Amino acid sequence: MADTTPSLSALIAAGESVFTAATGKSSANVDKVTAGISSVADGLLPTVESKVKFDLGKVIAGTTAILTGTALVLAGLKKLPEATASTVSNPTTVPSSNNVPR
Repeated sequence: MADTTPSLSALIAAGESVFTAATGKSSANVDKVTAGISSVADGLLPTVESKVKFDLGKVIAGTTAILTGTALVLAGLKKLPEATASTVSNPTTVPSSNNVPR
């Protein structure tokens, strides 16, 4: 986690990616509202950072990384390879004991 530059825009985008990966839905209106909120929040971030007694930049960067990873996991879980699905639904047949030579 090399990037510890605080960016609420990146955090919000990571949260959106988790929602989109989980639901498969995204809205242009939601994107517009989120962009507005994140730009205001990024502007207020230096003031908030001066009021807290911990490294807010690292907290935001870590949370962003967690959300990004969660979105990646959710996206990966949704894409089941076709070969695996067909193997499970079509089990191999077992020869009957009547066909065994004596």
